[in-house]
Amino acid sequence: MPYPSIPESFRAMDVLRNANLLEQMGKRICHLEVGQPRYPMPPILLQELASRQHDLDIHGYTSAWGRDEFKKAIGSLYQSEFGLEISHDKIAATTGSSAAFQMLFQWGACLGKCLALTNPGYPAYRNIAQAVGLSTTPITLQEDQFELRLKEVEEAFSQQPFDMLLVANPSNPTGGFTSYVEMKRISNFCASHGILLISDEIYGSLVHDGQAFTLAGDGDHVVVVNSFSKSFGMPGWRIGWVLAPSFMLASLEPFAQNFHICPPTISQIAGELAVAHRDQFAGLIGHMARNREIMLRGLRACPQIFLCPPSGAFYVYARLLDHPLANDSMALSKALLEQVGVALTPGIDFDPIRGQQWFRMSYAGNINDVEEGV
Repeated sequence: MPYPSIPESFRAMDVLRNANLLEQMGKRICHLEVGQPRYPMPPILLQELASRQHDLDIHGYTSAWGRDEFKKAIGSLYQSEFGLEISHDKIAATTGSSAAFQMLFQWGACLGKCLALTNPGYPAYRNIAQAVGLSTTPITLQEDQFELRLKEVEEAFSQQPFDMLLVANPSNPTGGFTSYVEMKRISNFCASHGILLISDEIYGSLVHDGQAFTLAGDGDHVVVVNSFSKSFGMPGWRIGWVLAPSFMLASLEPFAQNFHICPPTISQIAGELAVAHRDQFAGLIGHMARNREIMLRGLRACPQIFLCPPSGAFYVYARLLDHPLANDSMALSKALLEQVGVALTPGIDFDPIRGQQWFRMSYAGNINDVEEGV
């Protein structure tokens, strides 16, 4: 088992920091680097939240796994969206999805487990695992398509058996989407081999090509992680949830108690109100669709750019062809930020092996940033 070590930086956040510094100096920046939806919060939600600001409960602790009202809200969300009945003892509030991964990875490290991660993939998975000393093994996706299939999972398992598998669907950074049929095959493989399947569904409702679904209720080998950051456009509230068997949550609860005490109470209430008024967030999907069309049209007009058309989430993963910076995504990101004011994330953040040839652009933000940036 590897020793815990200081993780690598999250390069998307490095780019954001540098972009913000340039903005403070008066430079116009088109923010395409982070997956941060820029869509107005429904006024009714903010009004109801403001009306409760003097309630003592809003300023105090909750239990480590959150308010009963929050669990009820999440349960109602899955009932309305997927027709699933999920008991409250299988629902836990977390301080964003990041806290869920931190706890799951620390739990895995304590038990000497090995986690399989897709490559390319969300860099914080790899970095958190490094920080807590969790052993990892890659599932290398075929370049250009980057589609996760059972075949890739089986091949990776035959080369290096693993106890945990994390799948983000749709994917960050590629926007790739694995169908329900294929994910069900992967889930069945995990169940038959004693593998804990962690389904990151933070982009689960942001599907452009295909039908949104959840693996919640697929069995005791599945843990679902989600949050309000992407589908509800609330990343700064830092509130998410986990769906897991009650015995799994009992094993994780000491980590929640000691690491985070409890998720922010006001954020839990904001999440409850967001679910109650989820019809007010319908425009967010249209906002993403418009930005996606603008970005794809602009990038396709440039013959020097090869891109993977995204089926979900709100990212485009692309690479330059026949260009001096085609094989140095860090230098490309730096040059675009400093010279033309376009912030994007270097591919090396998502793929330590092949990422220097790729970069990621987010179309989650302001429509003006997307139009000017491409």
